[in-house]
Amino acid sequence: MARVVIENLGKTFKGPKGEAISAVNNLNLTVEDREFLVLVGPSGCGKTTTLRLIAGLDEISTGNISIDGRVINTVPPKDRDLAMVFQTFALYPHMTAYENMAFGLQVRKLPKKEIGQRVREAAEMLDIKDCLNRLPEALSGGQRQRVALGRAIVRKPKVFLFDEPLSNLDAPMRLQMRKELHKLHTQLGSTMIFVTHDQSEAMALGDRIAVMKQGVLQQVDQPATIYNQPANLFVANFIGSPAINIFQGRILRDAQGLSFQFDTAQDITLNLDRALEDRLQTRIGKEVILAIRPEHISYATPASGANTNWIVSATIELAESMGAETYLYAKLGATSFTVRTAAASSASPGQSANFLFDLHHAHFFDPNTGMVIL
Repeated sequence: MARVVIENLGKTFKGPKGEAISAVNNLNLTVEDREFLVLVGPSGCGKTTTLRLIAGLDEISTGNISIDGRVINTVPPKDRDLAMVFQTFALYPHMTAYENMAFGLQVRKLPKKEIGQRVREAAEMLDIKDCLNRLPEALSGGQRQRVALGRAIVRKPKVFLFDEPLSNLDAPMRLQMRKELHKLHTQLGSTMIFVTHDQSEAMALGDRIAVMKQGVLQQVDQPATIYNQPANLFVANFIGSPAINIFQGRILRDAQGLSFQFDTAQDITLNLDRALEDRLQTRIGKEVILAIRPEHISYATPASGANTNWIVSATIELAESMGAETYLYAKLGATSFTVRTAAASSASPGQSANFLFDLHHAHFFDPNTGMVIL
């Protein structure tokens, strides 16, 4: 078993003028046994600091961290039964791949035969058997990262900690290593905590994702839930590529019912259906933020049978072909937005087009708190 429980965790650093700088603020998070949890957020959000606190590389200011019910706050890093893979490969340049992988076990004075067996098993798992006699300088970036992973695997720890281990690799190798990590997690059945600033990486890897901002946990859930049901505007905007479209406006009431009026195009409104009216009754006359993902805006054609109450006319600024699909960048009043369409789009800059906003997939947020309006 390897269940990690973080309770009221805080970490404060001293600034250049002696001021207190909070890197992690009252974090509560449970990582279940054998779970692959991804900590994601922009630079400086506290995700790496959290990982270092779990590893024992930084001292905890407040709160507790426990593994399988044992509080490890004061346990030395070497006794926590954790293995950490860093952003930089951190291999000894004068040692072969085999020696790098074996070194930690030699320090622990394991029998030579057992060390050899563990290294060979890890090398087989990572497909680096033919690289064991090479120095790091003779290895590619992907091979070096596999050696770094192998060094962690041979220890057979309770928990694996990954600090942005793929960020130094090129795009094709990152995709390949994602697959390798998925396979590794399945084969080992270990608890893994992975830190990244890349939301696409987080979505692809995590059983659950924990989104952080300025040291505070914003939302933790399965990737699909984070994407489709963001708890606040920050999560909605951070998760997803292309980014979610954001429109400022207000809720109005007329004879037809409630509608959303765009701030930058006040002659354009979207009538709201009954379900949305029930959610937004208390916001009549007030500012709200409408957020909708690019795939939920589409061309509106007479043959589509689209709800005309959800159609707006906008000017296309740019069509960007991505191969399997096309991104359209359009403008509504002074606000630009993105539309994800099929690859065979004939749009051209300056063209006016009608777009359907599928409000069944829209999100409304309070502009003051950023929280979703339920």
